[in-house]
Amino acid sequence: MRTLFTALTAAALAFGGLTACAIEDDDSDAAELAEGIDDAKTDQPDFALTELDIDPPTNRFVEKVGVVKSRTAFKQVFGFSAPQSIDFNKEWVAYYTAGAQNSGGYHASIDRVRLSDSGKTLRITAHLNKPGFDCLVTQAITSPYAVVKFKKPASPQPTTNRYYRLESTTNCSAPACAGTTESETIYEDTATPKVACTVDAEHCLTSDHNACPQLSPLPPSYCSGGTVQTVPNYIDSADGMECEIPSVHCVTNDNGACPQFSPLPPNYCPAGTQVVTEPNFISSADGMECFVPRVHCVSTTDPSCPTL
Repeated sequence: MRTLFTALTAAALAFGGLTACAIEDDDSDAAELAEGIDDAKTDQPDFALTELDIDPPTNRFVEKVGVVKSRTAFKQVFGFSAPQSIDFNKEWVAYYTAGAQNSGGYHASIDRVRLSDSGKTLRITAHLNKPGFDCLVTQAITSPYAVVKFKKPASPQPTTNRYYRLESTTNCSAPACAGTTESETIYEDTATPKVACTVDAEHCLTSDHNACPQLSPLPPSYCSGGTVQTVPNYIDSADGMECEIPSVHCVTNDNGACPQFSPLPPNYCPAGTQVVTEPNFISSADGMECFVPRVHCVSTTDPSCPTL
């Protein structure tokens, strides 16, 4: 794990300020802060990012996002030679220093690097996760940072760098579950049409069976001519937690009683997403149900999605 550097004295802060005057060459380009988040539609796929576990830039106490394109520029920014694992003939490096923070518990990351639709601007999403008011943290000045490498853009290369600031806060006071915790994946829409995020919903299941409805077994004739399928379902329990009561469906065995759907086209989901399905049922023509999975285009790059 990367060490989170800590400034113990004001002298360290002063040192950070002095190094801000270092001269950078054309191969080390600072990024300009842009408003909002990078949620625009794009024809350009995101670059795959590889996090680098290295010491921070020398000027780590100043908030900054930059792109390094050569070994010479790397040494100017970081104060030491670039690792041999970075091939500047094929790769660039992006870094994010979140500046001086008054406690521990902060985490910096670079969530996204992509080209604008025109290819002239490199867009970087820098993410700072802050500790909530209820979190126990180290009482010392810290300087979170993140460094990643990515594939060098093809010519013509971008002439401008912009970064988007994304912030989130950790909640450390979620009440403990007195029963059993179970996770369920749900899908939430994003600002981009047809694109969703996956979210883990936590359910606190009661251990007291008397707090849940008492259900009778299904009669043998319940789904004659069909197939019984169940999916997880949760309802409130009498003791303030939840009961897991599966949702039961009688699925027809007659494919002719269900709508006929064409396969999804290859470009159904936009770039930066993957196709994910979840169980879904609709009425069939013979009075039972059809199993018709619900399709989601789940984002792998949207900075508004959790855990990116």
